[in-house]
Amino acid sequence: MGFLGSEHIAVSHTRHSIRSLAALFLLSTLLHLDARAADGFKMFTQPLLISSERGEVTSYVVMTGTKPYSFLPPPRWNISVSAAEKTVTFLSEDFTASIVIRFIPGITKTSEDLRSDSARAEVAARYADSKIEQDFICHTSGAEGVAFDLERRAEGRPSVSIRLATVLFDDSIVEFTLTTETKRFAKFHWTLGNLLTSFRIDPGLRLR
Repeated sequence: MGFLGSEHIAVSHTRHSIRSLAALFLLSTLLHLDARAADGFKMFTQPLLISSERGEVTSYVVMTGTKPYSFLPPPRWNISVSAAEKTVTFLSEDFTASIVIRFIPGITKTSEDLRSDSARAEVAARYADSKIEQDFICHTSGAEGVAFDLERRAEGRPSVSIRLATVLFDDSIVEFTLTTETKRFAKFHWTLGNLLTSFRIDPGLRLR
């Protein structure tokens, strides 16, 4: 099928290796800066009013061509952007988990394609060193996709859990990949769930 592609960030088996990703964030202070690419990839922040009681929070907007995607980032997580790779990467405060959002435009697939046997086979090939534990339907705000839970085990190393959620938006696919040690997965999969719940296409956004 070819729409899942290769992984942008290789996360190794140990907490120490996940921790090493922090060096990437020292090179890019992008919390309050636009990220741009020649093909129109751009990210910026803007305030979002939750309620009169809670006030405003900071939401992120990613433009890929003409589509504005908005979402609420995990609180207090570090964030980095690769406009060339069309990815947004979050790293937890304690450097034990990462979430990567990958935008893949120009896709002519259907939701049935995402649930097909060939899609499952492609995930298995992409994560050849991991075992698919389960797959299930997942949702963002207004879109449906498929999620795979995988576990990677290696002798003498902590096991690593991965949740790969793939969601179809019109002619684009957005991937969400959570990676952390298996013993921490129960903690961090809620963070990914909250991110998915807030993620949407919003044509009413005030674009820059």
